This record gives sequence, C-alpha cells and structure tokens, in this order.
Amino acid sequence: MKDINISALQDMGNIQDMVNSAGGGGDSTVFILSIIFGVFGMIYFSFGKKVDDKDMFMYSGIGLMAFPYFIEGKTETILAGLLLLVIPFIIKR
Repeated sequence: MKDINISALQDMGNIQDMVNSAGGGGDSTVFILSIIFGVFGMIYFSFGKKVDDKDMFMYSGIGLMAFPYFIEGKTETILAGLLLLVIPFIIKR
C-alpha cells in the first residue's frame, strides 16, 4: 500500500479554516435550507408554467431559486424563503 502523506492531511484542515474565514461561512444549515427552498422553487416554477393563470407561482419559484445567492444568515434565509412560499397564496388575481 502507498503511504499517506501526513502533511497533505494537515493542509486539508488549513484549507477548511481558510474557506471559513474567507466568507464561506461553513454553515451547513443555510446550505440545506437553500436546497430545500430551491426544490420548492422548481415545483412552483413548473406549476406556474403548466397552468396558464398561475403566473405568481412562476415568479415566486424564480425568486425561491435565486434568493439564496443574495442572502446570508439562517434567520434571513428562513424569513425570505417563507415569504416567497406564501406570496402566491396571498396575492391572487
């Protein structure tokens, strides 16, 4: 078997520290929430495209897929996602 280079494994820890300090955050909760809201965004978007009079679902779906790129933080992500989820039900044509 090949020997594992111990210094390479130590460098992996340093890389993780650099990512976290460079604004990567390292918060997996926000990442998971972004995926969940993105899935709901795809569902809303496809529903809005299939049904002619449901444009608000399509626009809300686009917003749900795009907003995690612009918002940081767990609380802000949850609030913005929930707001975009309920907008089609509040605003009816």
